[in-house]
Amino acid sequence: MRQFLLKTFHLLSFPLILLITTGLFYSCEKEEDIDNEEDEQITCPSTVQDYEGNTYQVVKIGKQCWMAENLKTTHYADGSALLEITEDVSWNDLNSNDKGFYDYDNQYGPLYTWAAAMNGSSAGNSNPSGIQGICPDGWHLPSDNEWEELAKFISEDNGGYDKNRLDWYNVGGHLKATEGWYSDGNGTDDYGFSGFPGGIYSKSTANTSYRAGYWWTSARNDTSMVCRNLWNFGDVLYKANDIPEGEVYCFSVRCIKDN
Repeated sequence: MRQFLLKTFHLLSFPLILLITTGLFYSCEKEEDIDNEEDEQITCPSTVQDYEGNTYQVVKIGKQCWMAENLKTTHYADGSALLEITEDVSWNDLNSNDKGFYDYDNQYGPLYTWAAAMNGSSAGNSNPSGIQGICPDGWHLPSDNEWEELAKFISEDNGGYDKNRLDWYNVGGHLKATEGWYSDGNGTDDYGFSGFPGGIYSKSTANTSYRAGYWWTSARNDTSMVCRNLWNFGDVLYKANDIPEGEVYCFSVRCIKDN
């Protein structure tokens, strides 16, 4: 009798276990299918224009539509002009609220103050940021969380990369352009982001074009704005959140399409 009950239990439980296991696999596959369908439903335009008529290539990476070039405009979407930082405009006369750009014949686009990039908006780190800033209509300045989404997608798409508290290892190599970087520091540009070394500029920092690319985000912490950067040495995507308060820095800008 005892053996009969055990056999009966096994016979009854096997289909149940099989059903549960099959259901789990089906559920996982279903979730993955839904994610893939969502990716496929997101469409990006091939190009976008700013107020001045500059045309930018657009690339889809994961669920995001990024400009594949640095911003070049010197006007906001409503036609308002930015302050040009020249030899006649001393760095000592600038303050953190000045909406300025610095253009030293850089083929990778002008460098902008954070105030110019934000255009009066308050800092925020939502995904999406919802902050148009200096970007064309229908586009916005990416938050740090949107950069983080970009990095996570590239990491997962390549089997998973290590990350310390702020920086992603190996991700930067996929974002860097295949040319233009100093001392063989080029990347593989596997996703078409085409990250070029536009450099940085400030009163105390010399131009670092060909060695580094810095991009503003819409985020800040208690004491500093936040940016993302790449360097010619190594393939790390860095996060910088220790920009000296009160000093005016000029970085590149990339825009991302509104949802």
